[in-house]
Amino acid sequence: MTDCPAARIQSVMFGSRPRLRSIAAAGAVLAVALVSACGEGDEPAATADGPTTDAGAPIPGPGDVVSSDGAAGTLVPMPNVAAAGDVITVLVDNRGDRRLDYGLANRVDRYVDGEWVEATADVYEGGPPAFAEILLTLKPGELGAPEEIPLDPDVEPGTYRVVKEVFAQSGTAPDVLELEAVFEVTG
Repeated sequence: MTDCPAARIQSVMFGSRPRLRSIAAAGAVLAVALVSACGEGDEPAATADGPTTDAGAPIPGPGDVVSSDGAAGTLVPMPNVAAAGDVITVLVDNRGDRRLDYGLANRVDRYVDGEWVEATADVYEGGPPAFAEILLTLKPGELGAPEEIPLDPDVEPGTYRVVKEVFAQSGTAPDVLELEAVFEVTG
C-alpha cells in the first residue's frame, strides 16, 4: 500500500470495485490533482506554500491529529470548497501505528466571529441525520470508506469543519482523537 494519501484516496474511489458513484465525479478532479502532488516513492511532495521539515516532508496541518504514543489520523474533505446543495465527502486516514475505531456519526461546526459554533442541523440537507450505530475499524495505513455529507441548498456561505471522534486502540483504555476536516461553502 502506498504512503501517499492522495493515491490511497484515488484507490478507494476508483479501485477495482465500484464505490459510491455519486462522489466519483466530484472527487475525480481532486483525486487527479492530489495524485500529481505525489513524487517518486509516493511520498507527498513539499509545496511552496506550506511549512516542511528539514527533510522536505510537509508538517502536519490542523486536520492532522497525533497522540504522544503513536496514534495518528486525518479527516480528509473532498472537495474542500463546495456550493450550497453540493455533497462533501470525508474519509478517515489512519496515519499512525495503532488501530482506529470509529462510527458514522460526526458533527459540523461553522466558524463565526473567531470561534467554532455547532451547525449540524443547518448544514445537512433535511436537518441533522440519524446515524447507524456501527463500528468501523482501520488498521495502520488504511483509508476509510467515503462518508457523504449532503449540504442543504440554503446553507450559508462560510468556513465549516466536520468533526469526528476516533478511538486509537492500545493495551489499555483507548485514546480519543478528535479529527477535523475544514471546508468552505461558497455563495
